[in-house]
Amino acid sequence: MKLPEREYYTLPELAERWNTTERHLLELMLSRKVDSVALYSGDAVISWADENRTPQELKTRTTLEIRTWYDHELLLDLYINGRGTLTRYYQDGYEYLFNPAIEIDAGQLLVTGLTVRKFEKRNETDQQAEKAEEIDPRERTTYLKLIRLLCELQGIDISRPYKAYEVLAQLSATKKIALPVSKNAIADKFAEARDIK
Repeated sequence: MKLPEREYYTLPELAERWNTTERHLLELMLSRKVDSVALYSGDAVISWADENRTPQELKTRTTLEIRTWYDHELLLDLYINGRGTLTRYYQDGYEYLFNPAIEIDAGQLLVTGLTVRKFEKRNETDQQAEKAEEIDPRERTTYLKLIRLLCELQGIDISRPYKAYEVLAQLSATKKIALPVSKNAIADKFAEARDIK
């Protein structure tokens, strides 16, 4: 039987899924790479302004999905001490006052299934891009040999890479061609092409 996607993951569940530590997850939350929430059910004084901008206030029992990234100080306390307090919280035009303050423990933090799926997809895309950018060593050797051959045909001496860069820069300027990378990057490639066996 195929179950629906998970709505929330606890930190231990996510640490196991991603083969990391809860501490590392807290670090990701602090740096806003992964967003967490804490569920709250209890009393609060809710303040807001109506359509006429008249202040309104209501003391009631409420249920909230507290978005921890709205309060950096809370995230910092969770990261350093493993717990934090919240006396005031703003969300969607409402201010929530808690008296007494809410104690939030790192063990109460949840990451939504949607956040998990987005993070994993982004991470997978980044890994694929990195893999695509890697050049096979044999291909790299071929490119460097081609650079050396083309330089020889053009009369560019790559035994002195920075001098070779100056010659290439003058030659490309006469052809009105912009060099695609920095002086150091080109000189490094000339040095690699010079030293390739």
